[in-house]
Amino acid sequence: MNGGPDVASVLERIGANELAIIWINAPDREAVTRTAKEIDELLRRDPQAVGESRGANFRILFDAPLSVQYEFIELDLRVNVLQCVHFPPL
Repeated sequence: MNGGPDVASVLERIGANELAIIWINAPDREAVTRTAKEIDELLRRDPQAVGESRGANFRILFDAPLSVQYEFIELDLRVNVLQCVHFPPL
C-alpha cells in the first residue's frame, strides 16, 4: 500500500472523549500528544504494516504510552479505531 492514497484520518475516529480522558489523566501529556500524532501518521500511511494481527481485519498497535485496537477496511481505505488505552512505559 506504500505510495498509495492515504487512509482516512484515524485520530478523529478514536473516541474523542476516550483520548481526552487519557490526556487529562496522563502524567506526561506531551508524550500522549506526541504518540497520538505518531499513531495517526502510521495508520494513515500503511495500517497493515504496523501493529500485530488479531485476526481478519483487526490489529493492535502498541506505542507507549498508548495502545490502539483498530480495524482496517481496505475497500474504503478506512481505519476504525475501536479502543485507545493508556499504559505506562516500562
